[in-house]
Amino acid sequence: MISRLIPWMIYLTLSGAIFFQSYYKYKFCPQYFYLHSMLGFPIQGLKRLLDENVGFHKICAFITVAASVIHTIAHLINAENFSKHYNQDYADLNFAKFKDQNPLVFVLCSVAGSTGILMMVILMLMIGTSMPVLRRSSYEVFWYSHHFFIAFYILLAVHGLG
Repeated sequence: MISRLIPWMIYLTLSGAIFFQSYYKYKFCPQYFYLHSMLGFPIQGLKRLLDENVGFHKICAFITVAASVIHTIAHLINAENFSKHYNQDYADLNFAKFKDQNPLVFVLCSVAGSTGILMMVILMLMIGTSMPVLRRSSYEVFWYSHHFFIAFYILLAVHGLG
């Protein structure tokens, strides 16, 4: 087990060293002064725009939720079709293992399905706690539930691997 981790540790150490060396050069070496000043301003402006613009955040949230719901429904319909129309000739292309297999079984037993469901639960939690009634009466619940975005993005990365 440790022998498999050693290459990753070396890789991460070297990547970190290269990053910090590049960062130090960019931040403190005089030849990067103008580049630093030109790139620093737009990044700070973009950060301020995203931090202060709640409307933009709500639009992004609405689009994310709508796309997630459509994506989930499409996959559930697809799972049902895989089960109903199973064909032994195309077994490698079909996610179901046999005809009329319960679609929920192969959705829940797959990496993509289980991570997708967990992401939808997190998304619904974040939406529920974002409603004005709850947000105003219990802001801490709203604030801390939004920290689940970290788990959401980790699951999103794993979801794509499934």
